[in-house]
Amino acid sequence: MRAKGIFVQVASYRDPQLVPTLVDLIEQSSRPGALRIVVCWQHGDDETLEAFLDQGFVLEAGEDADVTGAWPVRRLGRAGAVVELIDVPRLRSRGVCWARNLVQQRYEGEAYTLQLDSHHRFVSGWDDVAIGMLESLRGGSRKPALTTYLPAFDADNDPEGRVMLPSVLLFREFDADGIVLFAGRYVGESEYDHPIPGSFYSAHFCFADGSFATEVRHDPDLFFYGEEISIAVRAYTHGYDFFYPHRLIAWHRYGCEGRVAIWQEHTEAARTRGDIDVSWEEHNDRARARVRRLLGVDGLRPTGMEATPYGFGRVRSLAGYEEQTGLCFASRTARAGAGQLPPPGAEFRARSRAARAAAC
Repeated sequence: MRAKGIFVQVASYRDPQLVPTLVDLIEQSSRPGALRIVVCWQHGDDETLEAFLDQGFVLEAGEDADVTGAWPVRRLGRAGAVVELIDVPRLRSRGVCWARNLVQQRYEGEAYTLQLDSHHRFVSGWDDVAIGMLESLRGGSRKPALTTYLPAFDADNDPEGRVMLPSVLLFREFDADGIVLFAGRYVGESEYDHPIPGSFYSAHFCFADGSFATEVRHDPDLFFYGEEISIAVRAYTHGYDFFYPHRLIAWHRYGCEGRVAIWQEHTEAARTRGDIDVSWEEHNDRARARVRRLLGVDGLRPTGMEATPYGFGRVRSLAGYEEQTGLCFASRTARAGAGQLPPPGAEFRARSRAARAAAC
């Protein structure tokens, strides 16, 4: 147990950027020895541990199994950091939310947690930057969390291709099923002098107290779409307040170029051949229906889901979240300015106090 450490969560599906991401994560850390990185490594037969060893990772003796007993866990080390690979063959994956849930079950009480995808780059001393930002928020929020759609980098033109501006999350639209979609927007580093209050959540970057990994654990029955809005609402009901970093911490690679996505392999044809038991389309349809029920889209009732580990907390209500954001799930509507940012210079405590006032 590393009570003062950082529990880093990474879900990776056949991604050649995984190893470079881990290398940069560790090399740019101020204290690599405080990092415990758990990766759900969903890989093909041609993707082996040699890719890690060739880049300076050391394979530690022995292995164990994940908490379900289904998957071996390979242990690697580099510069004092610990890396645990949950070894999942590609055709046995059940999607990114399932993978994130496997990772979260290995949490061991670290002070902080960082959730990532497997295609990132980092500023020097990113861990000090993130901790400093999070701790600066304690006066106005009991449970702050930093999250955003990170600025982009280009793996084929790095570091020159990095966007050198912080970014924030905004409401974009309700899709055809009533699932809320977000959009990123760049802001100038001089616009804000503190983390920016927000209401939305990015699955590819979230830095929070370690308890976030247990209190707002990913629902393994979700697939992809709907993941972020469901986590945003559930975290709110557990008392968390979201803030967008006002300074650069890391970069994210957008798009699927150069890697194989799960929807390219978990197809109906693969199910017919017997390679998989459920196609990604079927899994995705079920998951979207689950999100609709949880949030009451079109007036649907949760049918008991709110009482499960993947339902709501008891600190605040779904209605309180709708009031804060200006969204209405039942009618798929958003009032003017829904999810907009506070003006530069606004006191950062104001939003979280208003949120507490709306508690049920």
